[in-house]
Amino acid sequence: MAFNDSDDLLAQKADQRMAQALATSQVEQDDYLDSQPAEALTRGDINRMAWRSLLLQASFNYERMQAGGWLYQLIPGLRKIHRNPQDLA
Repeated sequence: MAFNDSDDLLAQKADQRMAQALATSQVEQDDYLDSQPAEALTRGDINRMAWRSLLLQASFNYERMQAGGWLYQLIPGLRKIHRNPQDLA
């Protein structure tokens, strides 16, 4: 089990997973265009996301499960962190 593995073995497994993810990725570039640190999320931002999380199942459907509601909840924080529209996309 993974819980019984040593730290070195867990790190090796994590490196293997990352190498596999990078090898199969279809993304050409994984760097942000705007590399300046973003403003910290304020208590108001977190509260806004918390209130939006109450509507998580408003768009619930069998195919996509809660993806639309989850994105609706995260958008205020993502917009504050990623000021460049291409980074947000």
